Amino acid sequence: RQAIPAPRAVQPERRHSRTPLGSPNMGNGAYNTARDAYGMWLEEECWVECTANALNFSLGKVKAVEEGNAVLNWPGVGDVVYGVNDILYYSMRRTLADVRGWKLHPGQLVMTKDGQQGLVRDVSDMYATIVFGRGGWDGADGSYMQKDINNAGLQIVGNLRHRSCM
Repeated sequence: RQAIPAPRAVQPERRHSRTPLGSPNMGNGAYNTARDAYGMWLEEECWVECTANALNFSLGKVKAVEEGNAVLNWPGVGDVVYGVNDILYYSMRRTLADVRGWKLHPGQLVMTKDGQQGLVRDVSDMYATIVFGRGGWDGADGSYMQKDINNAGLQIVGNLRHRSCM
């Protein structure tokens, strides 16, 4: 048996989960919402990054949200359930990423699954402004949410500032 650590004021509530949300440990599913540490809504399939107190995590993908808890999938770690206090402790922030989980930044060159190339002009918590040469992936340049990025199969292929290929 492992010793149970003494409670601390900032101790995270992190629990590894191999069971789906909705289990008796997660409550009755009265509401399916959670927010990041900066007040943005977390939704399934969006990405988050830890901005404090993290060891060496890359971006985590939200797999499920229920009763203020979020199940995040971390590459090499797996699924972990985070409560509100955990999200605040790690200062988790919603961000945008390509289909491989690489964070989007202005100046990156991107390509859709159909081979159309574009340039990331701006990135916020919810939208990326991407300029395509001939009308965009869905017929227009403009703002793309994470679900649009996923549907387009958008991948980062280079960086205009560093002039390197990925």
